[in-house]
Amino acid sequence: LAGLIQATDGFFYSTTDGPPGTVFRVDAVGNYSLINRFDGADGYGLNQPLLQASDGFFYGTAPEGGLLDFQAGDLFRLDSTGNLSVLHSFTQTDATGGIVPLSRLVQGADGALYGTTAVSGVGGHGTIFRVDLTIPAPIKSLTISPNTILPGGKTTGTVTLSAPAPAGGTVVALAATSFSV
Repeated sequence: LAGLIQATDGFFYSTTDGPPGTVFRVDAVGNYSLINRFDGADGYGLNQPLLQASDGFFYGTAPEGGLLDFQAGDLFRLDSTGNLSVLHSFTQTDATGGIVPLSRLVQGADGALYGTTAVSGVGGHGTIFRVDLTIPAPIKSLTISPNTILPGGKTTGTVTLSAPAPAGGTVVALAATSFSV
């Protein structure tokens, strides 16, 4: 659905729509490798091509899923070995920020990534967004164990920030959805 891109390493990369979706790599003779299988919290329904930005990382959007709002989508960064970071989770509670990113990302002359959302924003018709790659995402990583929770079960997690919290601390909001693959 998303089409292929040829990366600087010579391989072709693309996404599958899911559920919830994957990123894969294939070489010129058809050898296939799974790079990342999404779990819904990091995105769902990938349907746009990846972008390999000038920093060498792959960037993409998921119109659904996400860390903060399962119906709003997210923007992610991925390396060629499958290490994934969610850079931004769209949320319906931010009416001006837009939700459901449905566009191919582009890298502008300023080095930032640009894309569009399909819904919300002023007037409800979507937004154009910009992500400055020189500003680190507030959350560097999130680990949860166990990552499968049965009804009534518990889990614990560790949130690692990209930089020290400001004086007075910081709040990291986490949400869960009932989702299974």
